[in-house]
Amino acid sequence: MPTFFIGIRAPITCYDHLIKDPFKPIPVEERHLTLAYLGSLKKPKQQVYTKLQQLLARHEPQPFTLFFKQLQPYPSWKRIRYIAAIPQPCKQLQNLHQLLQYNFQDLLQDKWHTFSPHISIASTREKTTPSLQALVEKICKDASKDTCILKVRDLAFYVASGGRYVILRKFYLIQ
Repeated sequence: MPTFFIGIRAPITCYDHLIKDPFKPIPVEERHLTLAYLGSLKKPKQQVYTKLQQLLARHEPQPFTLFFKQLQPYPSWKRIRYIAAIPQPCKQLQNLHQLLQYNFQDLLQDKWHTFSPHISIASTREKTTPSLQALVEKICKDASKDTCILKVRDLAFYVASGGRYVILRKFYLIQ
């Protein structure tokens, strides 16, 4: 069953050269930062489009820049499934997340109570072992030498189905 979410397109590739087997890079066109997970929708998609468009027009969030200076395993060191790029704290990102959480609270199906912004850049199906942890530790250490920059100019309404993420509609931030 397809699920839906609002997120930021995040085609960052500056850490891709660090990815090693058994990790596989997430396709660049599917990289994103989730802001509001809506799950399987009970309301028609058009209602979500309209609500999001009106919300952005009313609050006029400005484009902003995210800086990434670290990678970390996700969801945790004990259960590594992804390597994720973690943005530096950013007030605009936090405000946008809170705006969506408040205005879409009737649809939200987030299972995480704490907002942990991240962009998954690689995944594995391997079990977490000491050797996998050592590999991820080296990748994370090497990543700390690089800074990735993402200019956020729009939000996207996504559908997730069969392990794929597809943008249904983009919504541009006011410039």
